[in-house]
Amino acid sequence: MISKNGKKPTIRAARGLKLLGRALAALQLAMAAALGVRLAVMNVLPAKYMAAYIAGVAAAAALSFLAAGRKKPIPAAVVSVLVTCGLACAFAAVSRLDDTLQKVSVEAGRETVEMAVVALSDSHAETLADMGGQIIGYMEGDEGFPEVRAAIDDAVAIPAAYEEHGDVLSLADALLDGHDGAIILNSAYIDMISEQGGYEGFSQKIRILHTAEVEAPAETGQSGMGMESIPLTEPSEESDGEGIRLSSEEDAFIIYISGIDTFGSINVRSRSDVNILLALNMEKGRVQLINTPRDYYVSLPDRGADKLTHAGLYGVECSKSALEDLYGIQIDYFLRVNFSGFEGIIDSLGGVDVYSQYDFSVEPIRHYTVGYNHLSGIEALAFARERYSFASGDVQRGENQMEVIKAVIAKALSADMIANYSDILDGISDCFQTDMPPDVIYDLVRYQLSNNVAWQVDSYTVKGSGSHEAT
Repeated sequence: MISKNGKKPTIRAARGLKLLGRALAALQLAMAAALGVRLAVMNVLPAKYMAAYIAGVAAAAALSFLAAGRKKPIPAAVVSVLVTCGLACAFAAVSRLDDTLQKVSVEAGRETVEMAVVALSDSHAETLADMGGQIIGYMEGDEGFPEVRAAIDDAVAIPAAYEEHGDVLSLADALLDGHDGAIILNSAYIDMISEQGGYEGFSQKIRILHTAEVEAPAETGQSGMGMESIPLTEPSEESDGEGIRLSSEEDAFIIYISGIDTFGSINVRSRSDVNILLALNMEKGRVQLINTPRDYYVSLPDRGADKLTHAGLYGVECSKSALEDLYGIQIDYFLRVNFSGFEGIIDSLGGVDVYSQYDFSVEPIRHYTVGYNHLSGIEALAFARERYSFASGDVQRGENQMEVIKAVIAKALSADMIANYSDILDGISDCFQTDMPPDVIYDLVRYQLSNNVAWQVDSYTVKGSGSHEAT
C-alpha cells in the first residue's frame, strides 16, 4: 500500500490500522453479545434460532479478528462498522418492542373516568366562572365529583350550590327543566341519555363547559343509571362445524377483546362496543372468535341486569366478569383498544383485506362490496361500527368486527408485520391495553417461529331471544 506522498506507510501506522480493526471487531462482538443477552432475557427466540445466532456471532467475530490482522485491514474494518450498526439497530428495535409491551402491561392496571360539567346550549354559561351562584347537580356516588367541584369553586366568584341526584336520568331532568344551572356527570353518560326514550337529542341540547380525567377506583358501586334493566332470555349458540367450546386448558387460553367507543386516552372508562372472546388453542392451531352483541342484557356483578356495553363504564374487569358469568368460563387475559388505536393499528399494517357478506355504504366514508375489501383504518372502523344497514343490526355488526380481527391476524402473520414494525409500535403504544404479560406474548412468538402454524380462525355469534323477561 502506497501513501499519498509516494512513501510506504510506517510500521507504526500499519500497527495502528490493525489495532483499529481489532477494536472495531471487539465492538462488533460486544454489540452482538448485548443483542444476544437481550433476546435471551426476553426469551423470544426458539432454542434453535438462538443457537444459530450464537454460532453466527462467534464465526463473524473470528473472521473479523483474523481480517483485522492482515496487511489490508481497512475493508474488514468497514464491514465491522456496517455489521455493528446493523446490530445496534436490531438492539434498539428489540428494546423498543420490549419497552412498549412493558408500558402497555403497566397501563392495563390504570383506568380513569372523564367527568364533564355541562349546561344547556342556550344558557349564558360558557365557562366554569359563569357557574357562580348557580345550582349544580351531581349524581350520588359518582367518582370524580370532588375534583370537579374543586375546579368550579376555584373558578367562581360567588359560591355555587350543589344538589345530589339519585340517578343519571333525574340529573338530566334537573338540567332540562331549568332547576339546575349545570350538572356534573361522566362524559360517557351523555350518549347513553340520548338513547333513552324521551331524551332523544340530549347531546345536542347541552354545552360542555369543562372536562377532567380522574383516576377511577377499583370498584364504583351500584350503577345508579336508573334505566330499564330487563335481561334477554339465556342466549342460544349459533354456530357451525364443531360449535363453540370454551375451556382454559394448559395449551389454550381465552382473551377478552374489548373495543371502547372513544378517541384519545385508552385509560378512560367507556362503553364497550366490541365484546369478543378469542379462544386460542396452540396445540391444534385453532382460533375461535365468539361475539356477544353489545346491546344484550346480561348480569353485571353487584349491579343487576344491564346492557353488556354499559359494563365498560365500570371498568374492563366488570365486562370480563359479566362474560365469565354468562358463559361459565374463566377469561385469562383482556385486550382493550379504542377508536384511535384501532385506526392506528390498521393504518400501520398498510390496511387490511376484510371480507364483507353484504353490499352497503357508510357515508361519507366508503361503499363496501360483497367479498374482500382493502380497508384503511377509518374505513375498517366504519365497517366495524355500522349496524343500520343490516336487518340483523347489532348481530351483523359483531360478525363484521370478527371479520376485521381475522384480517388483522392474517396481516400480522405476514411479512408486512416486520416491514411496518416501527409504525405498528407507534400505533399501539398509547391506544392499546392488555394484562397479558410480555413473557406470554413472547411465548406465542416463539411458538409461531418454532412451528410456523397456519392458524385456523373460526367465528361465531351468540343470539338471545327477542323477548324480555322480568327478574
